[in-house]
Amino acid sequence: MTRISEVLTDFPRVAQADPNAMAEWLIEVPMLTEDFRETHRFQIIGYKDTGRNEFVLHVTDLGSTVQHPGPPLRMPILGEHSVDEAKDMAIEARTRGTEHILEVLAQKQTESTLLADAADQAEVEQLVAQNISRFGPGQIAGTQRNAFPTLKDNKSKFGRR
Repeated sequence: MTRISEVLTDFPRVAQADPNAMAEWLIEVPMLTEDFRETHRFQIIGYKDTGRNEFVLHVTDLGSTVQHPGPPLRMPILGEHSVDEAKDMAIEARTRGTEHILEVLAQKQTESTLLADAADQAEVEQLVAQNISRFGPGQIAGTQRNAFPTLKDNKSKFGRR
């Protein structure tokens, strides 16, 4: 695990963040403290400082990882929210925790038609592979391509949707 002083040394750090500056990104990650004794969760916000006209970082020590057991947080803000709004969004994401994220994912999974669409596509591909066209003399009894059923016929045939 790396120390906070070894990370992101390419950009200058500011002690006090400009609350109205437009944030580019926010991350919260566990890192070692300067004395190598504990692992703390650090919040790092990157934004362009208008006074200095350069990209700067504001680093906040949120405390021990025992107090903040959640997974690391990475939020691309892309200049759409101010630094204060980004901090509020991080607090909301941290307090809601992984239970909320799992609920949202479960809801999206029930709304998704990805598996049904993949099964339909696999059946169509199987029917295409079985419908080999035969041309030429002696192949009068063979199946021609124009006898292949449409996707609409396949869905009604297999009872999907």
